Amino acid sequence: MTVHFIGAGPGAADLITVRGRDLIRRSPVVLYAGSLVPPGIVAEAGTEAPGDAPRDIRVIDTAAMNLDQIIDQMKAAIEAGHDVARVHSGDPALYGAIAEQMRRLDALGIDYDVTPGVPAYAAAAAALGTELTLPGVSQTVILTRTSVRSSGMPAGEDLATLGQSGATIAIHLSVNNLGFVVRELAPHYGADCPVVVAYRVSWPDERIIRGTLADIRDKVKAADITRTALILVGRVLDAGDFDDSRLYAADHHHVLRPPVIKAPDFPAFWADCVNQGRIDDLIALYHEGAVLMPTFSPHAAKNREELRSYFTLLSSRDNLYVKLHEKTLDCLRTGEQSYVINGIYDFKFSVDGTLQTFPSRFTFVIDLGEESPILHHHSSQIPRTLT
Repeated sequence: MTVHFIGAGPGAADLITVRGRDLIRRSPVVLYAGSLVPPGIVAEAGTEAPGDAPRDIRVIDTAAMNLDQIIDQMKAAIEAGHDVARVHSGDPALYGAIAEQMRRLDALGIDYDVTPGVPAYAAAAAALGTELTLPGVSQTVILTRTSVRSSGMPAGEDLATLGQSGATIAIHLSVNNLGFVVRELAPHYGADCPVVVAYRVSWPDERIIRGTLADIRDKVKAADITRTALILVGRVLDAGDFDDSRLYAADHHHVLRPPVIKAPDFPAFWADCVNQGRIDDLIALYHEGAVLMPTFSPHAAKNREELRSYFTLLSSRDNLYVKLHEKTLDCLRTGEQSYVINGIYDFKFSVDGTLQTFPSRFTFVIDLGEESPILHHHSSQIPRTLT
């Protein structure tokens, strides 16, 4: 028998995960905080419980219980042979107070697992239709709260310190401390910095209050919001003039979106990958059955693991640089998108503190119709007596 800690999500019944929903359906005993989790989340409790489960499904509101009482309910259910669904609002990993429950269950030898939920800050961002990280504006989101009677803040985690980052801040459990939030953050973000207070986000009575650090306190007071609200602070909340992400830029290439390379340009692209230490991109160029006959090893590299070992060793050379002799390139087309490319490149790197050059002949056999175009790569050092 198991206690299942389940993140209910922000409130809407259709925002709980499929796994969380199914565990609630299979558990004949369900514990939830009715002040934070709407009844619809647990409405199907025990409907798919095993055949030997009791007919009277137990759905227990723990809002008025202390930790000992909650653990007693879990222990009694487990001893009776029943799984328990312990449902928490949002995601239980964030201010879910599950750690002390798990510690008690460990001491009792009771098994448990955790199912994540949609966190409030993600639901708030969705309701706003905004992204909390924007290029050139903010690439960091801080999840925090303010000090209250139930839990103080460790040293260095006060808002004045966190605010120095200029990051997007999601402040939980603190709407009744909004005046303090404004005083701590205004010196760092400016009085005109946008603020959003999201009340019971995704619930039927959801309310979104927009303002700035200068006026948000008055707006929230006028709306009579004193609990169950998230505070978001940051320039991303009204940023319209921001750079596009490089993720989808036409000239941003990676393993799943390799560049469109013309055959004569291929050796130069390969050399760039070496010079920039892009080992993953290098390996991705080699077909699954490709063979590399390398310059600096007597052994062929015949699979991805051997390719990684060779290129990792090569990249560890001090001041490594590959220089292509473009005038030596000879590109022979052998099929619709197949080519044999011959030429010379220099490997330059330091040996015992002295920069040395190792001219090498190369042959690439490539098929540009393949995602990983290199079918064969032979590279051999040119004897110095011939150069």
